[in-house]
Amino acid sequence: MEKKEVMFRFLVLLLMNELLLCMVESKGNIHYYDFLVQEADFTKLCSTKRMLTVNGSFPGPVLRAYRGDAVYVSVN
Repeated sequence: MEKKEVMFRFLVLLLMNELLLCMVESKGNIHYYDFLVQEADFTKLCSTKRMLTVNGSFPGPVLRAYRGDAVYVSVN
């Protein structure tokens, strides 16, 4: 084999290896959230108000995700 052909094959293999590594490393985590939205009475400073709560709390829960992650939210 010629030196140029060997170098070309090496570069092709190196490129394919990098592409495969990028595909494996780019997968993020999968997050599942289940929310139950309800109306509830809240009293603050002697004043009662009805407001929407998420899973019985106000404010609702914090969603945390990073780039590349998949987030699935179920709202009932």
